[in-house]
Amino acid sequence: MKKLYTLSVVLLALSAFGQRIKKETVTFTYIQPPVVTTLGDQPYESTTIIDYKADIDREEAAAEAEFQEAMANYPSVEAAAKAAYDQVYAEYEKALADWNNKSLAGKFIEKQLLENQKPVAPSPYYPPAKPVKRSVYHQYLFDADVVNQSFASLKGRNRAEGGISIELHMHGYEAQAATVETKESNVYDTKTKQTRKEYKSQYVMMQKHPISAIVKDASGNVLFSGMVAGTEEYMKYESGFVAGSSPSMPGKETMEKALGESNLKLASEWLNNQYGIVPVRKEITIRIPEKNKVDYGDFLEAYYTAQEGYEKLESEEERGIEKLQVSIALWTTALSELDLDNKKARINKKVAPDLYLNLIEACIFAHEFETAEELISATRRLDFAKRDMDDIAALKEFLEDFRVRF
Repeated sequence: MKKLYTLSVVLLALSAFGQRIKKETVTFTYIQPPVVTTLGDQPYESTTIIDYKADIDREEAAAEAEFQEAMANYPSVEAAAKAAYDQVYAEYEKALADWNNKSLAGKFIEKQLLENQKPVAPSPYYPPAKPVKRSVYHQYLFDADVVNQSFASLKGRNRAEGGISIELHMHGYEAQAATVETKESNVYDTKTKQTRKEYKSQYVMMQKHPISAIVKDASGNVLFSGMVAGTEEYMKYESGFVAGSSPSMPGKETMEKALGESNLKLASEWLNNQYGIVPVRKEITIRIPEKNKVDYGDFLEAYYTAQEGYEKLESEEERGIEKLQVSIALWTTALSELDLDNKKARINKKVAPDLYLNLIEACIFAHEFETAEELISATRRLDFAKRDMDDIAALKEFLEDFRVRF
């Protein structure tokens, strides 16, 4: 009975003094300005050039020229073939006439011999086959207009002359010879109680499809000229391991198209990151401490206000920032109570990391970059858990990217 009483006291203590962090998810959209901040609201125009199409066109033109030449020569080829046939047929008719003119006696005496020597008529005349245009193999050919509309466009800007100009170049697919990669493993068979070797294989191939861009501003100044990062180097393709030694891989055209589209997406993302005005969907976490007999009403109020602020960033940015600043003030006041050595403190070591995370993220979106940086710096002197420091490091990386856009 005494043990039961003791356990009840412990549970009551945990209920009275237990502290937990409630995590609320807020999903919102904000407008991400471009890395290049000098372009204002300039419109843009773009052109896509499929560079390797020139080689294909030359091959196609050569094949067409060969075909047209062959078609032009066909009448004389056909006439020569007919003349040759007529000559053969005339010779046949003469031989047949000579055969028929032999005397009946000669025919009787030499009947069997003559039968064996009777001329054989040539096969019916068929004109030579007409020329056929040779097929020109070429890699998958992207449609420049489709690429231009789908991948060489800037979000948040209008297509019009007199602004940013983009010239996108696709340089063509290249691949090294595919090789077969194998691996073996030991597999225990529960039925036979024996271990057997299992072999698997896959195709491996290095491939690339470089894409370059030339970007200029309204004054003609070159903002960028070069290869789009991530498209210029060979990439490793793996078909995926299958049992046995005979793996399979998609057709060449399928692979050419897939890599080209993948690199075009990279190019589009890069263009919009550098020069677009992009709506970005984001999900963040706001942390609210809870504890019996301890008032965290300021955290709850800061959460509701920050939620409103984040949700207004897309349509009413200034109003959204004002809301965030109210939450920042509430959290900053709470931070002044920080006491890492006192477990019973309202803002203790357990609450501190979550409070810092709330503050840093809100300061970033409120454009209070210096304050966010100072808060991040302060956390380095605190004994936070690794998972908390990893979250803070992610915010630091986001801060470094976000602040250069303003």
